[in-house]
Amino acid sequence: MTDVTGDETDPDFAADFRRTAPSATDWFLPLSPPVSAPIQVFAFPNAGAGAGSFAACASEAAGRIDLWGANLPGREARFPEPPRTDLGPLVTELADALQRYRNHRRPYGIVGYCAGAVLAYLVAAELSRRAATPPSRLVIVSFLPPHRVQADDDLLRAPSEEFWSRIATLGGLPDEIAAQPDARELFEPTIRADFALLTGRSLPRDDMDPLDIPITVLAGRDDHVFDTGYYAEWKQYSCAEFRLRLVPGDHWLLRGDPHALAKILSQEIPPSGIEP
Repeated sequence: MTDVTGDETDPDFAADFRRTAPSATDWFLPLSPPVSAPIQVFAFPNAGAGAGSFAACASEAAGRIDLWGANLPGREARFPEPPRTDLGPLVTELADALQRYRNHRRPYGIVGYCAGAVLAYLVAAELSRRAATPPSRLVIVSFLPPHRVQADDDLLRAPSEEFWSRIATLGGLPDEIAAQPDARELFEPTIRADFALLTGRSLPRDDMDPLDIPITVLAGRDDHVFDTGYYAEWKQYSCAEFRLRLVPGDHWLLRGDPHALAKILSQEIPPSGIEP
């Protein structure tokens, strides 16, 4: 794997790097157009989703942030691989990969969307434990702090029809998947595995030291999935700056308005020394 270094002011750097670096089965994929940007952002998708779910957001943010999506097993280009079911080793591999893919001449941020916030936070915590260069900011989008996440054993044990009925009420799945039995059969193992991994009993909920990393939480004012009052409790997970932004929209901000989300991310994760 090529070390991610270079001069981000060189207009050829980003394009040259993409020609020689990650393959479709690597842990992170570059989603932004090959143009120079002042900051690199690593984004973790919601349960069952893949790196491509951030494609529209990456396009909208081109030139402001260089967005990379987490490319997890069991979906998209890594569909043939079984989804991961052990949280600790997955976090370790993601932290290793992020350090390899990071352009060490630029600041970077980490974003977690919905249940992907769990991986975003745990990867940031693992990098902190290693005394690695921290992200400029951790951005949590539409998800509860770990101590508020309730393990839903009934959902995980539910037969297929009931499982999909409950998932559909959350509103997070594209209609073409939720409405077609063949598609549901293909995607169900990965979605079940993700829910078990990211909201199940293996999720660490207590005795988690606050990170010396600024945290921003973004949530839609019309979020129908979680009580937005709980989002402020992410503050206890950081001993640095904390911001809570309630913005127009429902729980699914990425799907609802990727342009607005891209703008907010570029404001919340500015280059070092520049405040939005």
